[in-house]
Amino acid sequence: MRRRSAETLIEFLTALLVFLVVMTSIFTFMANQTENIARLIDRDFFVFNAQKWLNERKTSGTLTTIEGRTITFTRDNNNLVLRDNENASSMTFQVSFDI
Repeated sequence: MRRRSAETLIEFLTALLVFLVVMTSIFTFMANQTENIARLIDRDFFVFNAQKWLNERKTSGTLTTIEGRTITFTRDNNNLVLRDNENASSMTFQVSFDI
């Protein structure tokens, strides 16, 4: 009986290639979703602290958050800038006091 070693090697390489393509797609999807979750958490963090600033209505200073992170905020005209010093991110809000 004749062995078909070359055919099994080709089958193995084809299966490996298919597995590589599938796993690359899965890991790319997971990386993108993890990045989106991190952005949503940061956005939620800044929106919560902007509301906290609106309740106190200070012109500038620092806030210590529930998580123990310290953010600085400054206000010029109708813009409120919150900056998180821990992970170097910031968000700008347009604030109007025409109530």
